[in-house]
Amino acid sequence: MNKVPQRVSSFGIGKLTSDILLSRAPVDSNGTGKHKAEKLILRSAGSQTLIDNWLKNAKVVNGPSKNGKAVTLHLPVVLKTLQRLRSTDNRASYFALISKIQSSRISWLDIANKPIDCNGALPVEFFNEVSSMLYRISLTCDAQELRLLSKFTLNLLHSCKKSMNHRASFDLKVRTKLFRNCLMPIARTESVALINEALDAIPTEQGNLKYLTELAFYYHSSQFTKVLSQLNKINLGKITLSPNEIDAFFPLFFGIIQSFVIYGDEQTCVWLITKLSKDWGYQMDPHYRGMLAELCEKYAAYQVLGTLAVSSPLLQWKALQSQLTWEEFMKHLRHLNIDLFKESQDLDFLQEKLATVGPNLKAWELFLRDKIPDDANPSLKSFAVNTILMHLAANKRLPFVLSILEHLINEVGYAQQLLDSGKLLSTSKYSGFHCLFKACSVRNPAIFSSYTLFKFLEQNQQIPFKFTSLDFYYMMQACLAGADHHSLYFFLFQFIRMMGPSFYADNQGKSSWALPVSIEQLLRHKVAKERGDDKVMQIVNEVRNWFLEHRSNAFDTTIDLAFLREAFGDKYLPSLTVGSMIALEQKHIDKYMSSGDEQYCPAADLHASRRLKRMLASLMENINVKQF
Repeated sequence: MNKVPQRVSSFGIGKLTSDILLSRAPVDSNGTGKHKAEKLILRSAGSQTLIDNWLKNAKVVNGPSKNGKAVTLHLPVVLKTLQRLRSTDNRASYFALISKIQSSRISWLDIANKPIDCNGALPVEFFNEVSSMLYRISLTCDAQELRLLSKFTLNLLHSCKKSMNHRASFDLKVRTKLFRNCLMPIARTESVALINEALDAIPTEQGNLKYLTELAFYYHSSQFTKVLSQLNKINLGKITLSPNEIDAFFPLFFGIIQSFVIYGDEQTCVWLITKLSKDWGYQMDPHYRGMLAELCEKYAAYQVLGTLAVSSPLLQWKALQSQLTWEEFMKHLRHLNIDLFKESQDLDFLQEKLATVGPNLKAWELFLRDKIPDDANPSLKSFAVNTILMHLAANKRLPFVLSILEHLINEVGYAQQLLDSGKLLSTSKYSGFHCLFKACSVRNPAIFSSYTLFKFLEQNQQIPFKFTSLDFYYMMQACLAGADHHSLYFFLFQFIRMMGPSFYADNQGKSSWALPVSIEQLLRHKVAKERGDDKVMQIVNEVRNWFLEHRSNAFDTTIDLAFLREAFGDKYLPSLTVGSMIALEQKHIDKYMSSGDEQYCPAADLHASRRLKRMLASLMENINVKQF
């Protein structure tokens, strides 16, 4: 027959702690009641234990000492060691360290290296630390051990009260948690005698602790009628708990909610969860929330489950994402009055809600008529316009996008909001004009339209726009749609001229220079490999060498333009004209007639560029340039 291993009693630890903290230390030969600190703590190297080393690490070098009878230790160092032992449940070492401290003459320094006046007793921080250890032990005690441990915690409570009275500045949050650690094990004993002693030990000025202790006693003794009566005192305003008390005693409230879910009292659960989240501002961590959600599903407590969902800002936000329409969400954001020029919010999901808008221009014009709240703040209006533009740029052809922009500028009067979209904190690199470069590239590539937009932004310096690598990627990608790709060299030249100095990097102390990966791959695979144009990579290599040779004086300046033009050679294009583009297209039409993902139509591109130019002129007429 297998022998069942005997359970180790936790109370042995509790009794040891009682001897350590509450009994008198052994009397030394001089009758001082304390061992000489230097002899006890700093023994010879050959006889030092691990505990001696821990105390030695906390010793203040050249600290004050009176006739060798006291040693000065840093309290935070010793507490950190105790906390580490507690977290690993190393009880023997934990209480051995406490024992050695208790039986030594020690003066203490706080975190600011200032002496702590303990009036000959242990600092109250030790009582707090030991209470945390005892609370941890109590969670695994059986009924007999818990009763014995509770008797000790009562003595500990009386002793630490004296230390707390001497340290009036002791942190209130820590004080509340200390009382919680001592009182909750006593409440779990279900002993009327012990609970009455505990209530008598609570300071009169902390009446809420008495209320919470009684609530815990009724809960653990399954007196649920009295639990409801106690909770009703909060509902009637007779009890007002502090944030520290709510935080320390949350496990009690959570246990009550769990019990009422099991007993089918959803109304009380809903009230208490709402009280915690809305009135007290307490948010359950994911662990507690997950446990409660699982319990609610098991007992079909769907009302509680719904309340739990809306009590969490994150879950509530996700629910709003899935349930509200685009228009409803705009109204919700208007109500929140968030300044999206200053706050970053993850709102990309709103683009998906625009997929329900009809496919034609008429449907979009109807949608835009009243879907942006008139009384929304400026940042929300700019955000709404930008969200629409981002959606259209990714899903519609350029002429369609231009039609919507013309409507927004000329009919709705949102020119300023379109321009201000560049100030949106979360989408500043993907807003406004950045979206237009994408629209000129992804659906029906428009080379000359990209050129028109580029020249407009380059020439109107009063507009706060900063080109990005992604903008140039879209400009160059558009040039690969037609039979001729040589217009790409114009944008590559401008890209290196404007942004080349920003591509330096240091790799283990060695300087390097490289184009962004997306652009270098575009040039290497789409131009050099697929089109057989090796010149493009020759230019890149020459430019890389130039930047590496001139780093000391070129890091903050643009590349030498004479060198850059020479590197481009016959590929250099000072500008793009309609005539030159048509001529190049006709020249290479037979060789590359099937190249590109989209068919390039010069006539359609020219028409779109003229519309774009008129739209940009209208934009400039309807904005306040002075604010920039």
